[in-house]
Amino acid sequence: GLTIEGKEYASRLRDFVERTRYISPETEEDIVHDPEHRDTCKKRPLVIFSSGLKRSFETLRPLQRLQASSNEDRSLLHSDNASEGEIESVETDVFNTTALNEISAGVFDGMTYDEIKQLHPKQFAARLKNKVSYRYPGGESYRDVIQRLQPIVHELERQKSDVLVVSHTAPIRLLLAYFLGKPVEKMALEDIPMHCVFEIRPKAYGCDLIKHRIMKENEFHRT
Repeated sequence: GLTIEGKEYASRLRDFVERTRYISPETEEDIVHDPEHRDTCKKRPLVIFSSGLKRSFETLRPLQRLQASSNEDRSLLHSDNASEGEIESVETDVFNTTALNEISAGVFDGMTYDEIKQLHPKQFAARLKNKVSYRYPGGESYRDVIQRLQPIVHELERQKSDVLVVSHTAPIRLLLAYFLGKPVEKMALEDIPMHCVFEIRPKAYGCDLIKHRIMKENEFHRT
């Protein structure tokens, strides 16, 4: 399950999502810093795409007032490790899909990079040499993840409403590379901080990226 920090982030993510969905019924402009007048405003529709891993589903738990959509008519999107029907019905579609799962480390799953470096130095060196093409023994490469993300990219591009994607480091890097038009080789090395929301805003040519730090690093200190 989620750590204490993960649960706090999930709660703050809910607040962030709720705070940024209000728009003026007259101007259709965002209303973020005027909570007193939200009763007269409306919310933009929201579609959530989540990985099939349990920790992603738990991240969405504070958003339980949102609606879980039935996936019966979408062969592309299906739940895996997350239970269906646990999110109470209101107004938002939620889709769980294994296409957004973290890159599979195969036989190295559960090991740290230091452990891999110490126990499997040749594999560690091969990954450093070509991170995008390197495939974990019994697992995936970044190119494999690109292939399984393609249907998700098509789904994201066809959405008319706001979209929230709850995923993991490798898929996030690749989605950012695609929508920002950056080389995969460069984005594969990009730091993806925890407890952060990457907001992509389409514009006439390309997209703008806004980083929202929901929690500061080391905000929680264990004794």
